[in-house]
Amino acid sequence: MKERNSFDNLNLLCNPHHEEIDGTDSDAYPVELLVELKFARETDGLDALAGLGDLTKADVSEMIATV
Repeated sequence: MKERNSFDNLNLLCNPHHEEIDGTDSDAYPVELLVELKFARETDGLDALAGLGDLTKADVSEMIATV
């Protein structure tokens, strides 16, 4: 359960996509596909994130929780 709730496992989704992936059609989204989608989405932003300096996972987690 710890791995499932880890920061590295986080996929930020809009509500309609969250409902689709976790809803009645969730079988259409196996873990392998979700990991692939996450990697493809995050790879584009890695350079931008690198410019954030000393921002830690804990900082980002806190910002997300606040929002």
